[in-house]
Amino acid sequence: LRLMRQEGRLSPEALRDFSTSDLPLPEGVREAIGRRLDALTDDCNELLTIAAVIGRQFEYRHLASLTADPPGGARPEKLSEDALADLLDEAIDAKVLEETTAPGADYQFTHALIKETITEEISITRQARMHARVALMLEELHGEEPGEHAAELAFHFGEAESVLGSEKLIRYSLIAGNHSLAAYAHEEALVHLQRGLSAKEGQQDDLETAELLHGLGRAKVMTLQIEQQDDGLRHLLRALNIFVDAGLIDQALAIPEQIEPRRAGANDPERRLYSRAPEVSPENSPAAALNLAKYGATLALGTGDFDAGRDAIARAIEIASRRGDARLEAQILLAQAALEAWATNWQKLAEITNRADSLIDAKVDPLISGRIGFLSCAAAFYGGDLAHAVRRAQTARASAIAVRDASTISGCIWIEASALAFSGAWDQARELVDEARQSIGMESRVLGVAAKIEIEMGEFDTAAVYLQQIDSLSEYYSSEPTFRRYFAIGSYADAAYVTGDTANLIRTKERATAIAQHPTRTPLVESSAIYALALVAVMEDDSEAAAELVPAVEQSGTSMTPFGQSNRIAGLAARTAGQFEESVAHFERALAFLEKSGYAAEKAWALHDYSDTLIRNNASRDHARAAELNAEAITLAEKFGMKPLLARAQALQADIDAAPAARETNPAGLSAREIDVIQLVAAGKSNREIAETLIISLNTVTHHMTSIFNKTGSANRAEAASFATRNGLTQV
Repeated sequence: LRLMRQEGRLSPEALRDFSTSDLPLPEGVREAIGRRLDALTDDCNELLTIAAVIGRQFEYRHLASLTADPPGGARPEKLSEDALADLLDEAIDAKVLEETTAPGADYQFTHALIKETITEEISITRQARMHARVALMLEELHGEEPGEHAAELAFHFGEAESVLGSEKLIRYSLIAGNHSLAAYAHEEALVHLQRGLSAKEGQQDDLETAELLHGLGRAKVMTLQIEQQDDGLRHLLRALNIFVDAGLIDQALAIPEQIEPRRAGANDPERRLYSRAPEVSPENSPAAALNLAKYGATLALGTGDFDAGRDAIARAIEIASRRGDARLEAQILLAQAALEAWATNWQKLAEITNRADSLIDAKVDPLISGRIGFLSCAAAFYGGDLAHAVRRAQTARASAIAVRDASTISGCIWIEASALAFSGAWDQARELVDEARQSIGMESRVLGVAAKIEIEMGEFDTAAVYLQQIDSLSEYYSSEPTFRRYFAIGSYADAAYVTGDTANLIRTKERATAIAQHPTRTPLVESSAIYALALVAVMEDDSEAAAELVPAVEQSGTSMTPFGQSNRIAGLAARTAGQFEESVAHFERALAFLEKSGYAAEKAWALHDYSDTLIRNNASRDHARAAELNAEAITLAEKFGMKPLLARAQALQADIDAAPAARETNPAGLSAREIDVIQLVAAGKSNREIAETLIISLNTVTHHMTSIFNKTGSANRAEAASFATRNGLTQV
């Protein structure tokens, strides 16, 4: 490890593609193992060479079969059972081998390094010949029903490809891959099926190619990596086309049935996959109904045409209703639920998932049950039902774990961790983030809540690492409005508001604007971009931008979001736009929602922001209410250890306590910011100079000037300056 560190092989970039086979064998270790092996007889070393080619673990009968029929040049005579037993005892006494009770093995090398040392001494040509012997021996024993031995057969035929050719390598790789898929071992299936497909390279596409592509595509779409998922969709589309061209319609239609359209900005392979399937489905068949529903969902997610998507799903539901097939209806409802989730119809989503839940047995269909459950807990989270969101996320995750559905597992962890974080249960939320890191890896949604936790706790450096990882992931899709991109902009905007760090505001604004204006944006993606833009406007004190955004934020309705409660964000935007009454109404709705839902940490922010808004309005009648709200915000911030909020709320409270009378006597009801502006007007500053002095936008200065004219009854700047002089508002 020290050598690898010195060579730069332990950097984050190098470790991304690292495997334990990359570890070098230290020379001292190699020499020590060599001395141990040199002490053994030649016959024992020859036996160990055969065993090492079989693998780290091996069965007695396999070794006996290979030594009972030795190849020419290795040993001229057969090895008796007694002689074999004596040699095994010799290796065990030397602590090179040991007996094991592991399934499918009788013996194993005491350390993997011993096995590696032996195989490194065998020439490549001889290794290929020896692997060929092992492959043929295993095929003779297990060839008719390879089952769990298919992986061994595929491996040895792969190592012996130069001797035996690729035909059986491909055959057993396909069997091993499908065997792994049946056990939900998707990562193992990837290895087997990719090896088989690579061996087919340069050959004409045939049914075997289609089967390899089908299995490999299924394995890849079940992983968490977006690149793998997209490759998988391309593989599935290619397999479907091969099956269709061969007239094997049933095999073709089985492909889209096994995956779900769940991503907004669905890429071309996914849209083509779902559009091709209905074309070849028998009219009014279960396959036709299911593929039509999935096509409808993909149409909405991929093009933004939700009306057309809903029409397709309605036709699918009609077919399913006539057939009375409960499982088929549940699958169609799953597609419908995905569509409504991206449409932000949370109440409708809850109704659909409740109906689908009643039609499916989680023990029989854990894959479908897990995915329905994820959408159900999402509806609860956004809709403000904290308890149900947490409970349903846990049961759905259990179903997804049973079938190793990485995306659903991650989604459930994201929802549960988000719900816990917004309720102030930071430690529990962190535990879930750690679970994701250790079990399936981190993707944008989980990284987003991880950053949120650390920011709220004041751990800005740790949060910055998570935000950078989100940003890196978002770059994979540079043009489509996918959830990975909207999580990046939403997380950065929320982080900027909590920390006060404006370093990334311009970039966040550019990205959010591009996504909000994208022709295929979904309502969920668009609303998230709008929230980000609203927070940017608040941070920049841009009243004009905020005024334009308030209606868009209001249109998103009352809900929770991964970046804060929607009405709280609307209240901030309305305040920045100078719409005091609207701002108060939004904060009241936010508090009512958060009180009922139990999102106590988010409520703390709403209390502070509402209080700050009342103080900024400078109305004496609101002073007591502002003090009351902020005092509760301080109590909650202390309770949950929310350091950034606590510092901000304490500063506001000091301001409230120190000079309440001054606020009450501001002439004409001018706000504190308007006092700043009119003082500069009286000093002869232009709008541009005022903007530069106060570090606000020119549009905001214009908005403040309009408000000042209205409140003071001034017709122009000269009259406003005169008002400032008469009322003692000129700067000293």
